[in-house]
Amino acid sequence: MQENSYDLVVIGGGPGGYTAAIRASQLGLKTSLVEKERPGGVCLNWGCIPSKAILHCAELVESLREGERYGIRCEGLSVDYAKVIGYSRRVADRLAKGVEYLLKKNRVDLFNGKGSLITPNEVLVEGKEQRKIIAPRILLAVGSRENILPGLEVDGQTVVTSREALAPTELPKSVLIIGGGAIGVEFAYAYHSFGAKTTVVEMMDRLLPEMDEELGRELERAFKKKKIRVLTQTKYKANRREKGTVTVIVEGKDRKEDSLSAELVLVAIGRAPMIEDLGLEKLQIETDRGFIKVDDQYQTSCKGIYAVGDVTGPPLLAHLASAEGIAAVEM
Repeated sequence: MQENSYDLVVIGGGPGGYTAAIRASQLGLKTSLVEKERPGGVCLNWGCIPSKAILHCAELVESLREGERYGIRCEGLSVDYAKVIGYSRRVADRLAKGVEYLLKKNRVDLFNGKGSLITPNEVLVEGKEQRKIIAPRILLAVGSRENILPGLEVDGQTVVTSREALAPTELPKSVLIIGGGAIGVEFAYAYHSFGAKTTVVEMMDRLLPEMDEELGRELERAFKKKKIRVLTQTKYKANRREKGTVTVIVEGKDRKEDSLSAELVLVAIGRAPMIEDLGLEKLQIETDRGFIKVDDQYQTSCKGIYAVGDVTGPPLLAHLASAEGIAAVEM
């Protein structure tokens, strides 16, 4: 097994990880970054960036449809959904290459593979080949993953999370979105704009339940005006799958059950810290509800090991992770 020595090794190449690695190198630390996929993390590759590219296309379609009120008529409007997805992937790919360039420019060594803790100053990288990285300081910036519902298995075809939803090039005729938070309503708007019959199911009493109440109420009114079906105070109960269709059983506030069928079910019920197989248990690193506990200098309960970003808890925001990454290496 190859061994490499650094002043700092960062596990996770998302906004918190790559920003911290670049800043550490600028401060004179010999730095390495371990990432199992492409630098940029979920946000850049499978989250904010490609989804906003798709939303931009959806807004363009909506504007053209509503143009007649301004004297602009667009007859025969159609959407090539495959090209929309292709555009979003090109945007993400271009920015990922930009992050790779920044890492190289700032002399950060990038190792492709899955990183895990061996000891307080050793990291195992499992990629095409195994290697050990030795460093007196380790920064965990592994991010978060999509939550799933027990019993509703994600197959990537008829049942998907936000990640899988960004890849298919064929627009489903009907979509059922479970979860009315920020991710769920973004996809609801996009799918509806492109022509899919769309339903949103939310367990709480309004859309965007973690945000301002008036915002959620107003969005629900706007969705209903657009013929997007919204079911609040409604819980997922069960599902059955047939060829090309998923039927979801839900329970409303009156405890009455209903059956909703769609070609595609999107599960958007929040995110969870990505701590599986990271090696926290062997070093007795403390967690709280799955999130890594850190002090005011972002150090974990194990001296020399730090953590930033989604893995340390809400709010799960890319710009917050970047700020924490810079702060952690400057302290």
